[in-house]
Amino acid sequence: MRSHSKSVAVCIVCALIAACATTTRLEPEEQWEYTVTESQRIGRPALKTGALRFRERQISSYFSTVIIGSRRFEYVIRSDDEPFSGYRLDEEWNGDPPEPVGESVGRTVRNRGWYFADYDELRPETPGGWIWVRRENLEAWVDPTAIETFAETHQLAAMHRPPPPPRSRVRVSVSVRQTFGTRRR
Repeated sequence: MRSHSKSVAVCIVCALIAACATTTRLEPEEQWEYTVTESQRIGRPALKTGALRFRERQISSYFSTVIIGSRRFEYVIRSDDEPFSGYRLDEEWNGDPPEPVGESVGRTVRNRGWYFADYDELRPETPGGWIWVRRENLEAWVDPTAIETFAETHQLAAMHRPPPPPRSRVRVSVSVRQTFGTRRR
């Protein structure tokens, strides 16, 4: 009977600690997913983590703001006051798309996969699936298939890699002593 009680207790604890996730498909073309995972903790507020995925590949935390279609996401870092980390949907943002202005997007820009511009500086003929991203003073319209190349080109990915281990130099010195002469008895 005692082992049965332990099994029940383990099941209850697992249920209280278990994480649940909600996933939302995003426009355009529903190639985007936004997932919020909630981890319940006993006696403490739940922890939530938001993630963006394009074609099932997670978008790293390169950007402070990402606008996909009519939705804006802000990157949040978990703290004592903030039980959320990752990309969080900005519920208060109105989502009105900007009117295209300026020079049209040419073949060179399309092939590269991005151009620098403020959100309100959407160029005419920008492909419909492109998203807008911001990282500090870097703002651009980006083809999501080129987002990793964009991040590498502007060294955003390097900011998130762990530093390489320190190099240590070891010098080994060996000395050999030889004795010449006759052997004494």
